Amino acid sequence: MADEVQLQAHQHVWLQESARPPVEMGASEASRYTPYAELAYDARAYRREPGRPLRLDATYRRNHLPLARARHPDVIVADEASDYVAGRYDRARTSIVAFVPWSVFAASEGYRASAAALGDAAFAGKIAARLHRQRKDRLHATVCNLLHLTHSPDEIEAAIAEIEKQPAFDVRIWGPWLGHDRNNGRLYLPFTPERRGGRDALGDIQAAAGVVPTRFYGLGIEQFTDHLSAQEAEELDGVLQRFKDVAIADVRVRELALIQTHDDLILSSTVTRRIRLRCA
Repeated sequence: MADEVQLQAHQHVWLQESARPPVEMGASEASRYTPYAELAYDARAYRREPGRPLRLDATYRRNHLPLARARHPDVIVADEASDYVAGRYDRARTSIVAFVPWSVFAASEGYRASAAALGDAAFAGKIAARLHRQRKDRLHATVCNLLHLTHSPDEIEAAIAEIEKQPAFDVRIWGPWLGHDRNNGRLYLPFTPERRGGRDALGDIQAAAGVVPTRFYGLGIEQFTDHLSAQEAEELDGVLQRFKDVAIADVRVRELALIQTHDDLILSSTVTRRIRLRCA
C-alpha cells in the first residue's frame, strides 16, 4: 500500500498516516502505474552534449534564479514579455497542486542515496541549500496550472466539484530529472500515476478540470544557483542516469489543494481550498 497523505487546512503541511518504501516492481505491480515512457519525461529530459557546459536557460534565469541567487550576474530581473520582477509577480496565480510531505523523502532510502550523490558532486555548492530548507513544507507537483488565465471563478468552482468526484489514487515517485530547454536549473522528482482504464489518474484529474493534459507531473526538489561547467554537467548527467530508474516512494493521494502564489516556488503562497478526492 502506498503512503497515505492528507493536507492540513490552509497550511503547507501534510499529515502522513503510514510509511513504507516502494514494493518490488513485479508484473502486476508495474501494471498499476502509467509507464514512464508514456509520459512526457523522456521527450523533455536534459540531453548532455559532450564537452558543453550546462547554461541556465532564460526562463529559469527570470523565474527561479532571482529566488535562488538574487545577485547572480545573469539574473533576468524583469522583461517586457512577462510580469515577473525579481522572481515574483503582483497578481496572484491560481493552480491546483499535489503536496507531498518531507517525511516521505526523509524515510526513503532511494531519495537519501540520490541526495547524497548530489551532495558529494563537484557542483554541490551550486545547489540552493537555503531554498531546499525553505521549501520542505511545500514540496508539490502542479496538476492544473494558471487556472486564473483559463477559468473564471465560477468555472474554478465547477472544476473543483468535478475533481472531487474522482477517486483517490496512487503515484510512484522516481529519482531526479532535469528538463532540456525550460527551467533547466531545477531538478524534479517525476510522478508516474496509477493507471485506470488505460488512462493515468492525474490525466483524469486534468480532464475533469477542463485543462489541457500535460503528461508531466514533476515535484521540484532542488534549484541551481549557477551554470555548470562541462565537467560538472557530465557528473550531473551521471547522477541522473544512475537514479532514473530508482523508485523513491509510493504515495496515496487523497487530497489536492487550490493555491494562490506570487512566485513559482510557492514561497509566497496560500492554500485557499482543500480538494478531497472520493475514497474507494
